[in-house]
Amino acid sequence: MKYLVLLGLIALMAVAMGCAQEQPTGAAVAPPAPQPQAPVSEPFDMDLRVYVISILGKEGFDPSSTAVETGDNVVWKNNDPMKKDLTLTFQKEGSREFATSTVIKYGQTYTKVFEETDTYAFWTVAYGVKGEVVVG
Repeated sequence: MKYLVLLGLIALMAVAMGCAQEQPTGAAVAPPAPQPQAPVSEPFDMDLRVYVISILGKEGFDPSSTAVETGDNVVWKNNDPMKKDLTLTFQKEGSREFATSTVIKYGQTYTKVFEETDTYAFWTVAYGVKGEVVVG
């Protein structure tokens, strides 16, 4: 009986060792061909400047006055404590022309790029509080 158990263990070890040995595969396998890369776009403008103005409802804006350069992005974020959807009105100093933003939902933003040097007043239609952007 001891011999049968010993013979069984030897056979089991032989099978296990046979499975563990690496089998030759014959021909070498070539690495996969490189996949074509998607075209890379031009790098974005590293000098891009973004100014964020928080809309605080009847409390006004933070900051209430912002100085920027032409071409800079000014972003208004609606942080109104009353969670109202708001619209901004813009007026260039000395002008009788007005521009309005799209509706800015609570928690959302509105971005404007000023292309001309001047001072621009802005206010919310809902509260009438004012701020200004000075473009230099």
